[in-house]
Amino acid sequence: MSRGDLVRVIGLTARAELNGSHGLVVGPPDDTVGRLPVCLLGTSPIVGVNLRPVNMRPETGVPGNVRVQAWNDLGVAYSGEKMYSKAMAALEDALRVAREVEGVAGVREESCRSLSNIAWLCLVMNRDGVEMRGDATVKQVMEWAMRQMFHDVIRTLPADANVLFGAGRVPGKEQPHLIMTVVQNETPRYFVVDEDGHRVYEFSAEEDEQTPDGKDDC
Repeated sequence: MSRGDLVRVIGLTARAELNGSHGLVVGPPDDTVGRLPVCLLGTSPIVGVNLRPVNMRPETGVPGNVRVQAWNDLGVAYSGEKMYSKAMAALEDALRVAREVEGVAGVREESCRSLSNIAWLCLVMNRDGVEMRGDATVKQVMEWAMRQMFHDVIRTLPADANVLFGAGRVPGKEQPHLIMTVVQNETPRYFVVDEDGHRVYEFSAEEDEQTPDGKDDC
């Protein structure tokens, strides 16, 4: 078993209450007896355990979108606990797995969710004054993720269009949305990610209505 495998916990005696739980292997063996770090799925706060192979049963035949979803869920859970480095790593793993199983039903939606999660994570990190390790900045990673989500719109824009990314509230919607503002000839246009349907639509602030662009999933 290795990083990214989905497993079921079995045969524990000291923590028998964990038996039957589903988990995600999140790293290589971390000691001489081969215990693997596993995060249990659906726990808040996150429950992590180091398990011997004998205490794990691999979950076989798991659909590709479920594997991506597991990394997405873990990334969101890490973010909620302000474990930003681990959150970003988990979301990057979600995108990696999505590329490996591209074409499987549900994977496109989970890929969109991964990108959305990365963008929201960057906004939270920026709010909290947390920078990333390495060469990329939080702003650069957020812009990259949002450019991926809005790519079908961006490629139709003229070269002189000014594109801005952010988040805000849309009339008629309770939760804030990721928004791309396009300014051309001093007239702004607003494009919004519908995170329920993973669609991009143009929003008319003047008419106070949604105008589906009919072009892309994220």
